[in-house]
Parts: sequence; structure tokens; C-alpha cells
Amino acid sequence: MTVGVGGSTAEAELAAINNMRGDVPPIGVDERLRRIARAQAIMREKGIDALYLDVSSSMTYFTGLKFRRTERMHSAVLPAKGEIVYVSPAFEVEKLRTMISFGDKIAVWEEDEDPTATVTETVRALGYPSGTIAIDEATPFFTFDDCAAPATPTPSSTRSTSPPVAA
Repeated sequence: MTVGVGGSTAEAELAAINNMRGDVPPIGVDERLRRIARAQAIMREKGIDALYLDVSSSMTYFTGLKFRRTERMHSAVLPAKGEIVYVSPAFEVEKLRTMISFGDKIAVWEEDEDPTATVTETVRALGYPSGTIAIDEATPFFTFDDCAAPATPTPSSTRSTSPPVAA
């Protein structure tokens, strides 16, 4: 048997490791809703109409959702007042419904549509036709740039008169 640094072995040290989480409960829906309420209060105080959450630790912090970054946008829009709205590709909506633990509004975009236009339309449907949107710092530049561009009518925004948010 080899004795390591400090006169111990790897096996002995691994066996001595204690669970550092102890009896700490996992973060639940109530805590996430408190976080959202606090963020919304700060947003109103600062004159921010909505917060765009990309696939990031911020999305996990507020919603508990964990996504891998892919070529398809998954995101959420947190308005200064009201419920969070999730943004999802149409073919992933049913999967998303099984993953969310609160909120039921999902803005959907199709494969032939611009997902950032869906974000802009969602913010407008929430009652903010123009204003200030805070952007998650982990948002890729191309998404930020598309969200910041002046909105122009797109096939997805002119195709229907109903808001893009589905309950």
C-alpha cells in the first residue's frame, strides 16, 4: 500500500468525505417566485420593462430550467409586472411543459421563423410596445443584436392577429 502526502491514502480520504449539503433542502418554487418578485421590483424601480433570460445560470436561478446551448433558442421573458413567458421552438413545447414548475405561458416559434422576433412580439403582447429590455449577460451577441434591431414586420408577426403567447 502506498502512503500519500500527509501519511494517508486516497481510499481513506475518499471514505472520510462528508456530504456538505447536510439537511439543506433543494431550491423550490417558492424561492424562485421570491427571486422573480424581487427582480420585478428592481426592474420597476429602474424603469426596465422586461428581462430577457437566455440559456444560462440566470435562467436556472429564476426558473430552475437547465438547457444546453444549441442552435435553437430557448429562453424566457420576465416582465416587470406579470407572469414569466417561456420561449420555445414549436417542436419542443410539450417537452418544455414537462420541465417547467411554474408559469404556463409559452411563446412558440416555428423553424422557418426568427426566434428573436418572437421575443419582441412577446414583450409587446405583455403590454410593452416599446421600452427597455434588460438582456441576460450570457446572451450570445447575435441574439442581442437581433433583439436590439428595430422591429420590422416578419411573416410570423403578420401571419396572425393573436398574440404569440399560448397558455
